Amino acid sequence: MQIKNLGQILSEYKHVTNVFAKTLEEVYEKMQSENWSPHGEALPFLKRLRLEHTNMSNGDLIRDSEGFWWLVMPYGFQNIGRW
Repeated sequence: MQIKNLGQILSEYKHVTNVFAKTLEEVYEKMQSENWSPHGEALPFLKRLRLEHTNMSNGDLIRDSEGFWWLVMPYGFQNIGRW
């Protein structure tokens, strides 16, 4: 995936929550619905944000503690820059 304008990409995303984790894989695991919304309690919140899924999945973004953005890929994560 060619990233041309990180600012434009970020403008299309919505912040959902902060997650404290040691690895990107741990963030991904914590953001699966069975871990953070096991009984659908997050659905009203997500609806207000106009989001359609509770699981972190391909195309979602993670910002690490150093300001780097990571795109969730089918296998792993792609660093798309710092903002």
